[in-house]
Amino acid sequence: MVKTGQETTVEYEGGPQFASDMERLQNELHDALGQALVEVAGGLVPHVQSVMPKVSGTLAGSVTVDPRQKKNLIVAVMARTPYAGWIEFGGTRGRPMMREGRYLFPVVMGSEPVVDTRLSEEVSKVIGGFPWSHTQT
Repeated sequence: MVKTGQETTVEYEGGPQFASDMERLQNELHDALGQALVEVAGGLVPHVQSVMPKVSGTLAGSVTVDPRQKKNLIVAVMARTPYAGWIEFGGTRGRPMMREGRYLFPVVMGSEPVVDTRLSEEVSKVIGGFPWSHTQT
């Protein structure tokens, strides 16, 4: 801090580096969290497949991870058959509607603690290992 007459001027250094570091940190966190979501979702697929009804096996075999929205930190676990929604939720032709789902939806929704733990671990890992550009005091 420098005082000249009635004025006080505060000088700091590292502002531009800090701004740059924060942008890099944001990008690293985003990438790490997106990848963690893909990995957690991939781990759910065998469990979802195991609880799906199996007549021909097509429905269970169609369960997959869709990472197309990973950039928005959205990863979908989905069954890719035309009748998957009806099997999961029902609502017509004698199959009662179950908004909470029967197979896929309960498994995915029940994974929240696993997702929370994994994302917390990733945040700690990225921040803890982040190479700040200006570390001198």
